Amino acid sequence: MRRRFVVSLYVGLFLISLLLQPSDSETTKKDINRATVEELMAIKGIGRKRAESIVKYIRKKGGISRMDELLQLRGIGEKTLNRLKRFYEVKRGDNRQH
Repeated sequence: MRRRFVVSLYVGLFLISLLLQPSDSETTKKDINRATVEELMAIKGIGRKRAESIVKYIRKKGGISRMDELLQLRGIGEKTLNRLKRFYEVKRGDNRQH
């Protein structure tokens, strides 16, 4: 009887911990307009050249207002854009690079 209670308690705590974990949409995303080459390279599928082209494009434009603007870059397709969106978003306000 006591063993069942302990097992039930552990299962209950485990289920509660799963419910309390943030989903991808709730995790804090970084501002793409402030991303560095090194930070972008940490994302699977983004090497130095692609990261440099993203940073250069954003700086040239003075910041972007939508993530979809990155589709204008050669080598950035939907798949890469979706990977970027998991970690980055466009923050409202001052989008200028510092």
